[in-house]
Amino acid sequence: MNRSIQIPQSSTNDSTVACVDTNVGQIFLNRPKALNSLDEMMVKTIREALQQWRQHSLRAVFISSSRSSIFCAGGDVKAIKHMSLEGRADAVESFFAHEYQMNSAIADHETPIISLIDGVCLGAPPRIVGDRGHESCRDPQASDSFYPDGCWGY
Repeated sequence: MNRSIQIPQSSTNDSTVACVDTNVGQIFLNRPKALNSLDEMMVKTIREALQQWRQHSLRAVFISSSRSSIFCAGGDVKAIKHMSLEGRADAVESFFAHEYQMNSAIADHETPIISLIDGVCLGAPPRIVGDRGHESCRDPQASDSFYPDGCWGY
């Protein structure tokens, strides 16, 4: 079963690609100029892929980066700051609502979710595998039960 979802960030740059290959869901983060920081489109893509894949008996979901030196820099704080300064509180609220929905989809997903983290990993990325109960490593703050990302305690 090979099913593919591809939602472009713009006509020239796909920020996230999600597909299934030999019963393994694959999510590729591809926004290297922004250190793969999660924008709203990426968050929606991940959530939608996980929701669709619940219907299938996948062996695993694998999340990786298009660049080996960058996994993810968390939520796109720069974009959120600009939206806030422009008075677009509704856009900020929409981003966090969708991010929390993605977090919930990750936490509730029955299939093992695997992320090989190599390089920059800040903020939300530990969330991608954080509440699954079988993570093999975390950031240093996590060992002290301190999660600097706003979404950890949704």
